[in-house]
Amino acid sequence: MQNKMAAITITYPNGQQVDYYILCRFWINEREYIALSPQDDGIGTIELYRFEITGEDIRISTITSDYELDNIRSEYYKIMEHERFETEQSAINNVYTTLTDECGNESVCQIIKTFKYNSHQILAAIPFEDTANTVPKIQLFFYQTDDDSTDPINIIINEIPSYMFNNVQDYFIRLLKNESD
Repeated sequence: MQNKMAAITITYPNGQQVDYYILCRFWINEREYIALSPQDDGIGTIELYRFEITGEDIRISTITSDYELDNIRSEYYKIMEHERFETEQSAINNVYTTLTDECGNESVCQIIKTFKYNSHQILAAIPFEDTANTVPKIQLFFYQTDDDSTDPINIIINEIPSYMFNNVQDYFIRLLKNESD
């Protein structure tokens, strides 16, 4: 996938010209697609099209099948969620931040890793008071970011239920082992 905030002008058969931002180009089932947003839209409309480059010609065509459009839309949102998670993950790893639990309790921690387990976002952190220990206590939490916050890294944590904790912990250990190999 290629992410760009480039612009493109499309001239429709009726002569109307519309300026778009290119949100991304992506491949699905050996066909390339493009996600565009009208520059003068103001509400963030996303339009999906087939996209083809042949030599110096660029062809953008409407997706006429509802089935194809539903599949492409679903894949596009999966791609964007993955991109958002990857960007968020790289922004918060190895930083000190204040974590707030569901009761409003705050603690300063060093975030050492974020990852996904099934559909859950997991955060591994070391409480600030443990960072000087030779064997720090790593804590695992479900997390989400507060999208309404002006703080770029405002993280809300929740405890991982006991029935799930051992599986998450085992997965985290496997991730660390794979990274060290």
